[in-house]
Amino acid sequence: VKVDEQYWHTIQIKNVWKGSSVLNTSNPGWKTYLSNVKRVYITPTFTSSPASLSNWFYNAAELTDITGLENLSTKRCANMSYTFYGCKKLKSLKFGKNFILKNVTTMHCMFDGCELLEEISGLYYSNPTNVTDMYYMFGSCKKLKTINLGDWDNDTNASYTTAKVTTMEGMFYNCESLTNLKIGYNNQGLDASSCTNLGRMFYNCKSLKHFPTIKNTSKVQNFYYMYQSCAAMGTADWDYGKHEVEMDMSGAVNTMGMFRYCTGLKSLSFDNFDGKNVTTCNDMFLGCSNLENLDISTFKPSASKVSKCDYMFYYMLSSATVIIPYDAPSKILDQLKNFSNRVLLYPAYGLVVDRGTYNELIFLSSTTNYKVGDKYNSYYNILKCYTGSDVMNPELGYYGGAPWCGSDITKVTIDQSFSRVPVIKAEGYFSYMKGVTSITGLQYLNIEKAKSTREMFRSCESLTRTSPRSEEHTSEL
Repeated sequence: VKVDEQYWHTIQIKNVWKGSSVLNTSNPGWKTYLSNVKRVYITPTFTSSPASLSNWFYNAAELTDITGLENLSTKRCANMSYTFYGCKKLKSLKFGKNFILKNVTTMHCMFDGCELLEEISGLYYSNPTNVTDMYYMFGSCKKLKTINLGDWDNDTNASYTTAKVTTMEGMFYNCESLTNLKIGYNNQGLDASSCTNLGRMFYNCKSLKHFPTIKNTSKVQNFYYMYQSCAAMGTADWDYGKHEVEMDMSGAVNTMGMFRYCTGLKSLSFDNFDGKNVTTCNDMFLGCSNLENLDISTFKPSASKVSKCDYMFYYMLSSATVIIPYDAPSKILDQLKNFSNRVLLYPAYGLVVDRGTYNELIFLSSTTNYKVGDKYNSYYNILKCYTGSDVMNPELGYYGGAPWCGSDITKVTIDQSFSRVPVIKAEGYFSYMKGVTSITGLQYLNIEKAKSTREMFRSCESLTRTSPRSEEHTSEL
């Protein structure tokens, strides 16, 4: 094939690239012509596999169609950065079984800026075993409603993994129409074992209703703006506006604006977020205007480390309940004084301990992390453990009692330390504890902010005594 020849006897050939200039370059010669290209044909005769697809269709702003993409073999390809970057008019991409990712190391900005792209199929045919960079991979794919990464991170096959990826920053940034995101076998999520940056990962994914699963996140340092403006997050039928962050955030350094303007959230709590390494957390919950309950009871950053924490709770619901450690840095606690929020200081525990001949329920506040099976006072076994909002704002059971209410408890003790942890729902707090004969330290039950004490002692049939710990407190009681 030569320049000026006729292709199919009708089309004049203007430029020709061949050999290594096609197969082994990250800066293809045709890049300078892409701004005017409207169609691309990949014929079945193109059986060679390029070592790089970087910039192949870079900023092809007029490109509307790629025919024969299924003919493109990527088995040799190591670089897919900017492959379709800025293809603003492209509406569909259909990969075939020749789409093999085993040698690919970067998918940096691969589809970034494909603003009218409505369909990407075939991504699930292979797995990004060696990819280290997924920075803004689907950035600003504004019309994309479904992304199916099918068998990625399939735990039934160790080779299916994203465990080598070090950055997923902006991976789904501004995918504002995205409603269905399937990642991994049985939708089990992305593996972030090597990842340090999840910043802006779902920024402005305002149509996505559920929080996608991301596992093995202990090395992640950056969570900034991760879910900003995800207005529908947490509104899926099974969420009821509630979300428990199950990611390991123990390595977090920057959580700035992480949930900013997540207006669909009503309840938010964290599994593992101690904040010990956090330096920046400003705007973290700013604009969560429908958030009724925020449990950050494990969040206790170092006062000497955290430097930027302004406006953490700005524009939140004025009646929201915030559970936070009593010894959190004052620069964070002081922000809550400016609102009418109900602030509950944590930690709070309700422990059911085995006293040998009877079971005792003990309420206390402690820096110790109690667990079922631990020893209390170095002797008594802990049979059950209730913490945080379960103690301060308990959900009532079928008969109207708190979670610990039942006939197996014979004694209740409220420790003096528990007085610093306000209880906001005392309704049914001790109801149906038919075996309880005494409640000691009742003056330490802080119910000043409680909305109701209705049926607080209902059906306590064996209760004969409610007393303070010593006679000097009798008048207070």
